Amino acid sequence: MPNMGPLSGLDSPGDHGDRKQVESHVLITQQDAENTGRPHVVAQSYGLYQRAGRTASAMAAGSLLLIGAFIGFLCWLWYGNRSEASWRRLMLGGWSNQAVTIASLVLRFALSTLGGTATAMIASVALERSGSSLRDAVSLSIARFTSPSSTTFASETLTHRHFIPLALRALLLLLILSTLAVQFSSTILLSDLDMGRVRGFPNSTVNATGYSWEKGLYGKGLPNADGTYGWEVGIDSHHSPFENEQEYFRGLSRVFNTFAELKDKPAVSRGDDQIIDDTGRTLRSFLPINDQNIRQNLMRYSGSASVFDARVVCVRPEIVTGSFLKNPDQFRLTLKVPPTAEIPELTTTDQEFVVNVPRRSEDGAPGWHIVPLPVSVGGLLSSLDAASRQNITLSYEEYNGTNHKPHRYADKVDPSGVWRTTDDLACGVDLGNAYLVMDTSKWPSTNVTGLEYQVINEYGQLNRGPWLDAGVSLSTEDKADYPAVSDKSLGWVSVCFDSLPKSFQYHHIQDFNITATGYGNQSEPLTSSRIADEQDPLDILALRKQLAATHASVEEDLASRGVLSLDPVEYDADETSQQWEKYCSQSSKIDRHNREATTSQQLIQYSPNIYNQTSYPWLFQLALFAKEPIAMCTGRCRQTSGIRASTTLGVILVESLSGTQATGSLALAMQAMLTQLLRDVYYTWIIRFDNMHEVEIVPSVTVLIPVGYTGFWIVIGIVLLHLSLCLTACLAFAKFTHSSRLGNGWQAVADIVNHDDGRQIIERIRELDDDQLKKQLGSEAGRQRPFIISSGY
Repeated sequence: MPNMGPLSGLDSPGDHGDRKQVESHVLITQQDAENTGRPHVVAQSYGLYQRAGRTASAMAAGSLLLIGAFIGFLCWLWYGNRSEASWRRLMLGGWSNQAVTIASLVLRFALSTLGGTATAMIASVALERSGSSLRDAVSLSIARFTSPSSTTFASETLTHRHFIPLALRALLLLLILSTLAVQFSSTILLSDLDMGRVRGFPNSTVNATGYSWEKGLYGKGLPNADGTYGWEVGIDSHHSPFENEQEYFRGLSRVFNTFAELKDKPAVSRGDDQIIDDTGRTLRSFLPINDQNIRQNLMRYSGSASVFDARVVCVRPEIVTGSFLKNPDQFRLTLKVPPTAEIPELTTTDQEFVVNVPRRSEDGAPGWHIVPLPVSVGGLLSSLDAASRQNITLSYEEYNGTNHKPHRYADKVDPSGVWRTTDDLACGVDLGNAYLVMDTSKWPSTNVTGLEYQVINEYGQLNRGPWLDAGVSLSTEDKADYPAVSDKSLGWVSVCFDSLPKSFQYHHIQDFNITATGYGNQSEPLTSSRIADEQDPLDILALRKQLAATHASVEEDLASRGVLSLDPVEYDADETSQQWEKYCSQSSKIDRHNREATTSQQLIQYSPNIYNQTSYPWLFQLALFAKEPIAMCTGRCRQTSGIRASTTLGVILVESLSGTQATGSLALAMQAMLTQLLRDVYYTWIIRFDNMHEVEIVPSVTVLIPVGYTGFWIVIGIVLLHLSLCLTACLAFAKFTHSSRLGNGWQAVADIVNHDDGRQIIERIRELDDDQLKKQLGSEAGRQRPFIISSGY
């Protein structure tokens, strides 16, 4: 029986007579049968570079360069320096989406090119090493020339068991999957993009940063013809709101704008055994920006702005005597503050001072009284005052009679004396304010009118930190009549000093060219609407956090509090010293003139302010000056005398001392309350600022940027997998092939024509369509006789 070849099933329609003749043409030579046992084509062997071909090598090298550039570009987009100008310019221009899409197109092209080359190499290995089924031999041979995408053979790989050997099929299948995955690279990468903040480019603009003091608001600065000083045009009406100064305590706070801060450590560490509570030097600057969106998205502000020293120091006082007055709603304390060497900026004396504190009727809610103290008690020298940079000592001088009292603020301020330097110039120095702070929640509700002038001794049992625990001690006779009062604590008492200037006749420099930096996402606190119900405290925990008046915020960084970082304030030390000397020289001349004056008409009422650059010194006095005690309440309370502060200010102080996340520091609580008070004043008057300066603002802009990293690493993983598969195919091509030449179309055709089976197929192909041919070649006989090329190895 004749040997039946793989083409035994190939019949042209109606032609059975030539079957034996067709079969005879596919018989291999006896020599080939003895050597291989299967039909093959003997081909010439070539070197690796010749086999790979110049075009395929160049395309592969170019693809690798593009892939490397893609990975580098992607790393720059995701992990690059986000303050770099080129990165910011790309993101701010809204090109992030387009950049990822274009880069993904380049990646798909490069990986597809490498995948096509790898497919051609797999086809070469199959034809030379282990052979292929006859039905797929032509497509595999041509694949060596066309380098098609691996997906071209997806159907054969999945459905034809004898397409190519299992190992090559597995490699090709993985290559198909990685090629398909690469097509989704753009979508995967775009999933990492989301709205985020990018540092914008500097924007210079002219902005109103304060009042133009040289226009006459603070005096001419130069003496008149007769050598005196005075107002140039007087104070405009909108600059003189002194009749309403107490309203700032009563008014509702509605402004919680962010600010810049530079803080030093306290000079004295806090502790119950310390009689001093110090916030440390705290420079704060309100920014002359009304737009909330700009403030919250601010990354840097450079330009003129007003800076104040918000430092507060509280000291435990000593009670000398105490007594109830005939008026049952008040009692009198005689105190003194011992001098302290721990804080050189704090000036105090051993002088006794008397304070009348009103008793309030309240519903049992915690409450406090803040009572302004006289200038003679002492004060804290601001670190921004030129006097703080001079080697000076101070002494207090009482004004000598009414004729020598300067009239400040249209007779609204009536100081009893002044602190001066002890040198020959006797230059006036303006210290901060002093306050008595007292807890009034424990005051007896019993009518104590009959206890006139009974001594209030230091209770002393619970003294801690800056607090003195004051109590009542009655005589034996009165103890029986007033058991609810005798030997009872009245509450905590302390004396606090701030660094805020009292008046503008002294040498305050508060306007500086500052640089404040933020993170572009400063959130400004929002308080709850419960202010309408006076029985329910205002929920301002976020506001207290911003003001560093919670237990946690004391140690938190500025970004967590939504506050900008203030760079150290710069000033020329030599220039400041010269200005100080000139100021003191002029001031001493005026003081000598006033001391020699015989009538009040001859007095020069205003000290020279030649070098004063502050834009609104009277605003501080406007907010802080109060002759009467101020009641700080969290709920409903009736103030029988003095000033009832707004609920916001009351809650800031009381909650900071005894509420949720209480800071436990009186100095920090006072600092927070005073900062909020000044902030209300500043932004009340900012709309009338007329001193124009060029400022530079760097905003934070919300744009589409890479914020996630999952998609990035998925795409990198796909790229590496695809490259490893291509490398495997390349290594197999180098090791197992010797004659296949990629990109050589003639060889692809010649290998088929020179093969016995291939030649027979070509001779009869015109008589069969493609489906019939594949069906016949896919028969069992065809699968048992694979197509293979031999190079003689």
